[in-house]
Amino acid sequence: MTHRPVAYVEFDQSGTGVDFAAGHNVRGWDRGRAPRLITVQTSPYRGGIVSGAGNTLGLNQHLPGSRSFASMTMGERQTTEAFPEHRTDTADVSGVPDSWPCSASEAAALLGLSERTIRRAIARGSLRATKRGGTFQISSMELARYQAMRPDHCDAVLAPLQSVPRDGTEQPPLPVPLTSLVGRSREAAAVVDLLRQPEVRLLTLTGPGGVGKTRLSLEVASRLAGELPDGVWFVELAPIRSPDLVLPTIALALGLRESGDRPLPIRLHDYLRTRSLLLVLDNLEHLLDAAPRIAKLLKGCPNPRILVTSRAPLRIHGEQEFAVPPLALPTTEAVLAVEELSSIASVSLFSQRARSVKPDFALTTVNAPAVAAICRRVDGLPLAIELAAARVSLLSPADLLERLDRQLPVLSGGPRDQPARLKTMSDAIAWSYDLLTPAEQTLFRRLAVFVGGATLDAAEQVGVALGQPLGELLDGLSALVHQSLLLAEEVANDSVLHGTTRVRMLEPIREFAEERLVASGEEERARAEHAAWCLDLVERSDSFWFTASQREWADRIEPERGNLRAALGWYAQRGEVASLLRMTATIWPFWFLRSYYAEGREWLVLALEMSEGARSYERVSTLNGAASLSVFQGDATPVTAWCDEGLAIAREIGNRFGSGNALLILGHVALAQGDLDRAHAMQEAALAEMQALGDTLPRAAPAASVILGNLAEIAMAQGDDKRALLIAEEALAKQRELGFDWGAAQSLHTLGTVSHARGAGNVAAAHFRESLCLAWEQRDQRLMLRALGHLALLAQEQGSHEQATQLFGAAARLRELLGTPILPSLQSSHERAVLGAKVQLGERFAAAWEAGWVLPLTELVSETSRSERASTPGHGQTSAAHRKLTRRERDVLRLLVAGQTDREIAEALFIGHRTVETHVRAILNKLGLASRTAVAAYAVRYGLVRS
Repeated sequence: MTHRPVAYVEFDQSGTGVDFAAGHNVRGWDRGRAPRLITVQTSPYRGGIVSGAGNTLGLNQHLPGSRSFASMTMGERQTTEAFPEHRTDTADVSGVPDSWPCSASEAAALLGLSERTIRRAIARGSLRATKRGGTFQISSMELARYQAMRPDHCDAVLAPLQSVPRDGTEQPPLPVPLTSLVGRSREAAAVVDLLRQPEVRLLTLTGPGGVGKTRLSLEVASRLAGELPDGVWFVELAPIRSPDLVLPTIALALGLRESGDRPLPIRLHDYLRTRSLLLVLDNLEHLLDAAPRIAKLLKGCPNPRILVTSRAPLRIHGEQEFAVPPLALPTTEAVLAVEELSSIASVSLFSQRARSVKPDFALTTVNAPAVAAICRRVDGLPLAIELAAARVSLLSPADLLERLDRQLPVLSGGPRDQPARLKTMSDAIAWSYDLLTPAEQTLFRRLAVFVGGATLDAAEQVGVALGQPLGELLDGLSALVHQSLLLAEEVANDSVLHGTTRVRMLEPIREFAEERLVASGEEERARAEHAAWCLDLVERSDSFWFTASQREWADRIEPERGNLRAALGWYAQRGEVASLLRMTATIWPFWFLRSYYAEGREWLVLALEMSEGARSYERVSTLNGAASLSVFQGDATPVTAWCDEGLAIAREIGNRFGSGNALLILGHVALAQGDLDRAHAMQEAALAEMQALGDTLPRAAPAASVILGNLAEIAMAQGDDKRALLIAEEALAKQRELGFDWGAAQSLHTLGTVSHARGAGNVAAAHFRESLCLAWEQRDQRLMLRALGHLALLAQEQGSHEQATQLFGAAARLRELLGTPILPSLQSSHERAVLGAKVQLGERFAAAWEAGWVLPLTELVSETSRSERASTPGHGQTSAAHRKLTRRERDVLRLLVAGQTDREIAEALFIGHRTVETHVRAILNKLGLASRTAVAAYAVRYGLVRS
């Protein structure tokens, strides 16, 4: 659509106005009021105009193409409400680096347009200028006005059109968002608190495109609007292209006029010096060179405060930065009910936006896992979530998730009233990318090879390998962090690497960078260097597996899982079999120790298929790895063939550790099949191989101690508990001496089974609890599962039915996550114990099972490992919790734990449905819990349903 110039209409006391640009008379309904000036944006559409007071200014003579405010774009409204005066003259404006007025060529350079476009704008009257000495002269105010009204930049939504007094300024209302704010209560409160502090004069909301900075700034502004005598003023800067136009645009928004004898910066300073107000400067990231002028403005004006939204901080003295994070995400570990999941900010936003396109959309037990996965997939970016939710009108959440393997094509088609840069996720990121220097753009796209982030050392190593000077890399990484294209995160405290820094891209941003990497022609070289770094990392870990140092190396490898997958995929895709086999041969112990059985086995089998016929150390190790993971998946079908091949190659090339490992695995298979003699023979042969290695290989002694533990298990299976006890104690002593906690966890488990068989339940429980703790410290969920299963059996035997059921529930969930079955030797005793607990607990069984199922592993270990824990919690704790609840609330709680709905509870207690809802809310508040599921789990755990 072609837009005509703004028409400037001044009403006199008779109510008649003159359009100075087009010469049309206009009569308004504000007859008798003081002369006022309004502006009317013209276009081919005809319509009325709404005033700031809500009155319609009726027009006896419509301006050609005058139209309603509702049909205007953001920039048009900004011009309409803010431009205070028609002027045909210009005046010098000092205080900026460039001289003003500027020529047509200078204006074109400032706006990034051709000089021909500028001259045409002057000719048709949309850009006013004077001609002096044959040269057009354009003031800063006119240039800012012209920039704001350009159709290609007028894409936001500001306040309604107002009539502006000739002497004085009416504050326009803040933009009113059309959707509710989701999940930002904590951030909004924090920013408001910061702006209330006297020392915080300039606060910058930073974050990547689409994280919701503007929306948060509007929420903060609305909360503070009533506290500031001179109000809150919102200034949209996205349409502006030159830092020189920032101050003129602020002046326009405040209703200030140019004056020939007083430069604009001085007028703006004088106006703000005595005002107590908040300026919200939205989208400043592309105008950061204006930061010194903003700082100078604040230094001379003690009362105003400025809230900036920008993808990068201004980096000036006195700035308080507030990084706006993505929305909260559901974790992969926690098992949440639908109502709990729906309260998580990212899921809540998805559900609300999905309902806007599909009114009958509801979060259910069927679609909730897919919705949670979608939110995680887009890293909680609000814009990405909204764009994804808009697809629900066509795609189910499961179908949508499947298509998010490539996000950017799906995350498009935003609302038409959104700025162009926010209609697709790709455009939102491109806005930031275009602001980078060429060197920063190069680094940005190369970092796309890191999946899940990288240490600073890794980023620098790959960057240097690709030819970037080391001195520039740190500056480049800092620049990308400042531009919110890269996150810098400190490693969590539960890792041995805590305190170190990792950098990563949110996944939509990484995918954008990956596209740019492909387009640059650098992809192959960048991926090759990245894969080489990954291979070097895993090969450095090789000698530490199955030793006292394996926890540290597992922690080093854990955050690199995404990178390892990318490297393995690259080698497989390129057919680089030797490198692929080197990686799988070295990394499989990590998959084994951290219980990543399915993922690890898939890569190992692929490497074996591609390396068929190889006779190398790497193939032996890969064969043993595939066999080990398969055994603990409960699939022994291919194991014997793999071990036989590995054993033959190992003996051929003199790899005694490889042959010993193959024999050890064959012993496990024989034990699982009930062939105890063969199991014993295989483990003895494996022990001989490890002992023959002596001190020549650090892993040999720890491996020998593990084999001793295996022999103790076989002795138990043979019914020789005395021999089993002696061997297990010998193995444990060696493992304590070596500091080999992973092996100790297994030996303690064996000692627990021996004690249990001998009737020493308390001793057995102590062994199982210590085994559980050591397994947790090693993050080996398989060993944790073994301990939990036996602790559950012990609890049931001792009459602690609720505790036993919780442990059975926790073990069942862990078994499902690992994809491992119950050992055949424990199957019958497990089924009897579960059935016994179910009979004893009756209707409470389901809630107790659920309580264990949803319990986080950290809390599970903490509670289970307490040696003093009895079948129910201590009396004092139970009594304290009961004292919080009334008798009626305890009645409601009892039925809630039994799984009854509010209506069923109401019928059982002969009370109203709403009364039940009130009681449930009271229970939640008193116990400090967030959901019915959490209350049920809490009640069972602490015995609140016994009275």
